[in-house]
Amino acid sequence: MDFVRGGGRVYFLLGHRDFAGGGTKTARRLRKFLNEAFAAAVGESDADDLDVMPQAGCGDPALVEINDNLGLLLVNSQWWMQDWTNDPQANEGCEVKTRAAFDKPFSDSLHSYRSRRLIVATHHPLKSYGEFGGSFTAGAHLTPLPIVGTIWVLARQAGLVEQYENHPMVRSYLDLIFAEAQRYGSYVFVSGHDASLQYLQIEKQVQLISGTSARSADATVEANAGDFAQATRAGPS
Repeated sequence: MDFVRGGGRVYFLLGHRDFAGGGTKTARRLRKFLNEAFAAAVGESDADDLDVMPQAGCGDPALVEINDNLGLLLVNSQWWMQDWTNDPQANEGCEVKTRAAFDKPFSDSLHSYRSRRLIVATHHPLKSYGEFGGSFTAGAHLTPLPIVGTIWVLARQAGLVEQYENHPMVRSYLDLIFAEAQRYGSYVFVSGHDASLQYLQIEKQVQLISGTSARSADATVEANAGDFAQATRAGPS
């Protein structure tokens, strides 16, 4: 809150746990709660002036012009992963209403910053050395039991489990945004999803993964030259 009181801006990217249960309705309720909390903390009368989650529940990329040479592109990657079948508010009030329609506004934003610096914030990273990227410790093969643990590891690596990198829905999203980024230049991607702190160089793109102090996580494979992956340990509750 001190950062916001000093004039800083905070943006919140939805992850798979934030859509849990109520879908779009839950996401928009969270947006309202956060906006009101930040507005109250800094004495703003209008919570929308400090909108921490532009286009909550939508697939519309939100471009924030920081200065003439730097922009921040907020991408709701979890929107892509959602099953909209039983979500009555899905895509309500959104410009981007289908996954096919997402490509143009996303690529237009990249194109407009092809000679400037653009940070692309998206919950799901292009690649990860953590579990969601398909990398597991030896201990994962023993949890909850030997053989059972190995089957569970292989299922996630094979893309049979939602939210993991090789799952068809995740793969289709990552392939699209990476191809568009490679087409227009070099960008900095910042993400969460996996719990370990990482810096990756993926051809022309840079990927940062923030990690978390909420739970422990290991970087489970040796990173390539130039990459960095750091285990995290949960802090006191």
